[in-house]
Order: sequence, then C-alpha cells, then structure tokens
Amino acid sequence: MGIYFIAVAAVVAGGTLAALLAGKSDDSGLAALCAVTSVGIAAVAVVFLSLPVLFGGDVISETFDLGAPLGAVRCELDALSAFFAALTSITSLISIIYITGYMSSTQSGGSIGFHYMFFNLAVASMLAALVMRNALAFLVVWEIMALSIFFLIPFQRGKVRPMSAAIQFLITMHVGAVILTAAIIIASSGTGLDFSNFTAILSSGSTKGTALFVMFFVGFAFKAGLMPFHSWAVHAETEAPQGVSGLLSGAAVNMGFYGILRIIALTGATSPACGYTVLFISMFSAVFGILYALIQNDLRRVLAYSTIENAGIIGVGIGTGMLGRAYNLPLMEVLGFAGALFHIINHSMFKGVLFYAVGAVYIATGTSKTDRLGGLIKTMPVTAFTFLAASLAASALPPFNGFISEFLIYSGLLKALTPSSGFIITLGVIAVAILALNGAVTLAVFAKTFGITFLGSPRYNLSGAEPPPSMSMPLITLSALCLAAGLWPDFVMELIQAPLVSLGAAQATLISESNAIAGNVARGALLLAAVTVFVLFVRNRLVRSPASAPTWGCGYEAVSSRMQYTGSSLSGPLVKLAAPLLRLIQKRKFIPRAADIPGCEPFPARRIKYAAYSSDLIETMVIDKLLIIVRAAFDRLSWIQSGHTGHYVLYILAALALFLFAAVFRGVA
Repeated sequence: MGIYFIAVAAVVAGGTLAALLAGKSDDSGLAALCAVTSVGIAAVAVVFLSLPVLFGGDVISETFDLGAPLGAVRCELDALSAFFAALTSITSLISIIYITGYMSSTQSGGSIGFHYMFFNLAVASMLAALVMRNALAFLVVWEIMALSIFFLIPFQRGKVRPMSAAIQFLITMHVGAVILTAAIIIASSGTGLDFSNFTAILSSGSTKGTALFVMFFVGFAFKAGLMPFHSWAVHAETEAPQGVSGLLSGAAVNMGFYGILRIIALTGATSPACGYTVLFISMFSAVFGILYALIQNDLRRVLAYSTIENAGIIGVGIGTGMLGRAYNLPLMEVLGFAGALFHIINHSMFKGVLFYAVGAVYIATGTSKTDRLGGLIKTMPVTAFTFLAASLAASALPPFNGFISEFLIYSGLLKALTPSSGFIITLGVIAVAILALNGAVTLAVFAKTFGITFLGSPRYNLSGAEPPPSMSMPLITLSALCLAAGLWPDFVMELIQAPLVSLGAAQATLISESNAIAGNVARGALLLAAVTVFVLFVRNRLVRSPASAPTWGCGYEAVSSRMQYTGSSLSGPLVKLAAPLLRLIQKRKFIPRAADIPGCEPFPARRIKYAAYSSDLIETMVIDKLLIIVRAAFDRLSWIQSGHTGHYVLYILAALALFLFAAVFRGVA
C-alpha cells in the first residue's frame, strides 16, 4: 500500500504546487503542467497496482495505527477497489488534460491555481476512500471529497448560480453523510469500526439488517445521483466548468455506486426486500431522468439529467443481481452485476465525451442553449462527430459500448422469467419494458440534441471553431474507446471478472458464460454495422441522386434560419405523451403593438412569443416544501442569536456543564 499512498500524496503535492506557482505568475502553463503530471504519475501507479489485483487475484492490505480517534486503520486494495481506483485515475487524468485547455480558452476571474489544487484534492480523496476499511476514516475522507468538489463548482467568481449549485451540492452531500454516519453507528455498535465487522448484521436477514442496508443504500444514493436524491447533480453539473462536470459524472457518481457495491459485498445473502428497493428506485430514476432530459433545451441540463438516467440503469443492473442472488438464480445475478459494472465504465467514457464536447461548444459560441445554435458540424466537425459517437453509445446502439452493457442487464432481467414466483416474473416484464422505453426516449433525446445543435443552419450566426488539442484529444480518445469497448468487449469482461467474484458471484462457469454472451453480441453488432455500410454503399452506387433544390418556404420569399425546428417543437409529440408525469409550464407573451410588422395585415396584429420550461417534480413537491418547514423551525429558534456576548458565554458554560454531567453520569454507570 505504500506505493498507492505515495501516488495519492503526489496528487495532493502537485495540486498544492500548482496553486503556489499560479499565484506567483500570470502564466498558468507551469501550474497546469504540475497538476497534469502529478495526476498522470498517480494514474500510472494506481493502474500498475490494480492490474495484478484484477487479473492475478492478489489483495494488497496494510494496517496503520493513527492513534486516537481513528485508531487502527486497515487499508485494502481488493478487486472491487482496484476496479474503481483504475477507472477513477484514468478518468481524472483525461479530465485534467481537458481542463488545462478549457481554462486557457476561457476568460474568468477565478483562480486557476486553486482550481487545480482542489481538483487534485478531490481526486486524491476519491482514491483514498476506495481503500479505507475503517468506517470513521472513510467518513473523514468522504467529507474531504465533498468539500473539494464544493470549491470546484463555482469557478467563475461573482456569479450567483454556480455558488448556489455548490451550496446545494454540499448540503446534499452532508445529508447523505448524516445517514451514512447513523448507519455506521448502528452497524459498529459492539463490533468495531472495521467494515468486515458489519457482515454479521447485514447478512443476518433480520428486519434490522434489511433496514441497515436500506440506510447505507440511501446514504450512498445521494452521491450516485439516483432519483429522488438527485437534485445536486442537475445544478452542479450544469453550473460547473465542463471539465469538472465530466469528473462529477464520470468519477464522483461512481463513488456512490462503489459504496453500494461495497455494502453488497459485505452483505453476503441478500433479502428480496433489499433487491426490490434498489430496483424500484433505479427504475424510477431511469424513467424520470430521461423524461426530464427530453424537455430540456440547454445542453448542460440535458446531460445532467442523462447522468441521473444512466445512474438508474446501473442501479437496475445492481438490483437485478441482488434479486438473482435472493432467488438463487446465479446467471441472473452474474448478468445483472456484470451489466452494472460494464455500464459504470461505459458511462464514464461516453458521458465524458458529451460534457467535453459541450464545453467546446460553449467556449466557441458563448452559449449552451440549443435553440440558439445550429450548423456547428461545418465549423466544428471533430466535436460534432465525437458528440455523435458518444450519443450513439448513450442510446445503447450497436456497435458502441452502451449496447453491450444494457444487453447484459436485459439478459439478466429475462432470467427473472424462469422461476415460479409470479411477482418476480411480473417485475421482470415491467423492468424490461421500462428499459426498452428508456432506450427509445434516450435515442429521441440525443437525436434532438445533436440535430438542433450541429445540423441545419446557424440560428444566431454563432459559428464556432475547433478547440485546442488539449481539449480535442480527450474527445477523440474516449470516443475511440467507446467504439473499441463495443466491438471487443472481451477485455472489459475480463476486467470485471474479479470484481464479480468479490461481489459473491463465485461460479466461474457462469462468469465465462456471461463473457461469451457479451462477445457474441459484439460480433453480431459488428456484422450488423458491416451489412448496413454495405447496403448504403450499394445504394449510393446504384441509385441516382435526386436533383437538389431549395427547401420550399411555404410562400415566404426570404426564408430565415430561425424557421427551423426548435428543440421544443421537435420533441413536442413525445412530451405531450409524458405531460401527466412532468411539470411542463407553457407561457405566451404578447409583444407590444409598437413592434408590429408593417404590411402584414393578413397575419395577426400582434406577434406572440411562446416559451416553455419545466420544474423538477421532486424539487418542487418534496425538497422545496421540506426547506420551508426547516426554515420555519429555524426562524422560531432565531432568538438564540441575540448578538450579546454575555448570552454566548452563558451558552458555553451551559454546554460545559452538560458535558461534565454526562461524563460523571457515564463514569458512575
């Protein structure tokens, strides 16, 4: 473990040095070099340590005596930790490379050096949390991670919305941390703070064990962005710099799923109630996440809700694996967990491309509103085609990687149709239908997003330019990996084999069968793609191209580029079908008569401007109402802050007296 913690320390040192160098010079190039180099060194070291664990079955463990209050802290790099550590380090390296180009291309009042420092601190805390087996030490590192990300979100000083998003993120993370703390206190009562001591109560099958698992799941679900614990993801990923958004979606969200999978690994035997809880919440997150993405007309909000949807898909895979274990269906268990782990990798890759491409569009045009863009494929072809590739992967279309992971989850759910229990058969049918609906809506979302943004003609003459190489290379690299993982998933399946074993899927033959399923699906997808390309080639050769002519302007002589489809009009039919589930608000505004168009008597005397926007149902109906209650309760306690020093001294004396009484009472007892 020495090399691992040296790598973590190198990341912290590189970030600190970057902050010092940026503060002494206006040239941030050296600061960027320090940040990238330190993360790169750590990534190489972590991957070097993780590969023998993932492919050789090794486990690296060491105990450190840190004294009071932490005591003996056991650190362990097993297969599950190694899987997430390797993915986090690689994702972070690509993200920091992109951020250096993003920061050099944008003008901001923020401190670039401190941004690098907090980025590196966030990466270091993630890597440290993955190997902590002492619950108290884990919570400390978990809080450091939350604080580091808090400082990353409001990079641009003086803007209210990024700071508001950062505060909301911090509050949400603390709520999750409070739930985790309560669960740890209950689990460690009389057993100790080491995670291995939690196995007995979690695997007992009792009501207390089930309730404790649900507490852990909810606490980690806040970080994973599962709905209804998702509100931080929408605001933070929308307002943060796009490199940070890529880190949040591709690495920070994964930390929540690491926590959920770690508890599952400790649980052993799983009760059906736990599996149903995970599956129901995940299906809810997947459906509503993509429906809310459908009605967004801001690229960043589309991707933020897509994160929630993909978190739901990962959760569906986890829930499928848990139910397979609960009902003694080993292949269902293996396929569910394998699909979830595969999709964790896939989501980190294609969501990184999407966020980075949106960052390039934002820098080039100054906006992320889809209805103000258009035709960018002509001036930003690399950005456009990488965004298209990632969109196809996110839509689970072959031959990209998203298709493989979702097919594995489908296969696992279909195995639920084999037992005699009518309830799980019904649930399996519903879950398969929901995933199918989810895939169709996801395709509609990204068809709308890509078409409005990159195709057609510019609506407001916002012609962009390709980003610098430091921003383009992450796009190209991750897009190529999305295609490679879809065409040759065998390596990825070998990569997740050891984590599957650590989760309790010990039957090697079934794991090999899941590997074969993924390989056969990939080869079938490749054959389908080859046939499609061949048919298009023959068609272009044999069919004469029709004569082209300008689009009919419906009687207008001067056709404007603003007469194209908008995002709202393109998705309108689907939105109407889902209207009962969404809070879609439409307004129409009359423009004053002074703005009337002369000579247009056949048309209405006034121009009317229509606007549509949505509000998050969970935020408006649950979170906002809870905040009203909490605010009212604190208002009733505002008299405590009297402003008099004497009152505060009295409070201190009362607290000391209370603690003294508690200590004496405990000693007597």
